Formats: sequence, C-alpha cells, structure tokens
Amino acid sequence: MLRSLALASAVVAATGCQTFVGIEDVDGHLPYVDAEYLIGLKRARADGSGDDVIRLRGTATLDPDRRALTLSLNQLSFTTGQSVAENAIAGVVFADGPSAEFDLSLTIQPGAVEGTLAPADATVSARMRMTLEGDFAICATPVSGGALPSIGSIVVDPATATPTGDRFDTACDDL
Repeated sequence: MLRSLALASAVVAATGCQTFVGIEDVDGHLPYVDAEYLIGLKRARADGSGDDVIRLRGTATLDPDRRALTLSLNQLSFTTGQSVAENAIAGVVFADGPSAEFDLSLTIQPGAVEGTLAPADATVSARMRMTLEGDFAICATPVSGGALPSIGSIVVDPATATPTGDRFDTACDDL
C-alpha cells in the first residue's frame, strides 16, 4: 500500500496535477457549449390563438475570458427548413454562474411560422434568463415569470441536414 502511494505521489510530482475546484466554486464554472445547435423559440401569438415555435440553426461560441456567449443563427422556414434570415444573440455575459439575463428582440420572418404572420406577431421581445446546462443544452425563460417566450436547444452535427420536427425541449431542465 505504501509503495502504491509513493508511486502515485511520484507520478503526480513528475507530471503535474490538475487544479481542483472547491465545492463552493462549482456554480461559477460554465459548461462547454461551443457547438452547432438547433434552437427552438416558443412564443404565444398576440391574439391568443396558439403558440409558434420558430426554429433557428447556428453556432454557439463562449469566450471563456469574458464569459460572454454569442449565438450566430439562421432563422429557418417553417415549410422547407431553409434559412429565411440571419439572427444573432450576442454579448450574454455569465458574470458569476451558468445563468445570465439578456434582452431578446427578434424579428420573425413570415415564412418562419405556419400560416399568416400578423403584424403584432412580427417581433418577439422580452427580458430573458439564459442557462447553460451541463448536458450541452442552452435554454432561456422569461425573467418576469410565465412560460413564454422560451428557448430550448439540441446539439446537431454541422455536417448533417437540419433535423425535422421539434426535438428540443423549450423548458430548462437544470441538467
């Protein structure tokens, strides 16, 4: 036993040691989210006739020094899945943990929703709380409470076609 302990000590001394994070510091660390995503933005229609899920596809990049997230996204057509507009959510700074508030303001293109887009539904604006979850998910919910608008995501392979359907959950699950 002593021989094994001495050997392990010698290996650590020779190769270096990983810096351990104290349990009190865990909440301040951000999960890895640099990837390509299919994002679902779920919102209620202004007239109360139902909800829309606007699909966006693009990349997430987290600057670890500034703790700032940038999402470069293409808004997708409801029928074809092709890009109908470029969008970005930028400068979301995670100052002291995996959640941060930001102002969402997104112009919705007519082809991005099923049916006719009413003028009152052409923009989604809300103060949101984004959470970077440990399972690579990015989600956001309204700061003011309530369920909508909300953002959910799934990681997609950049070399593959955009998945059909809504396989993402637009509710944060804290994983």
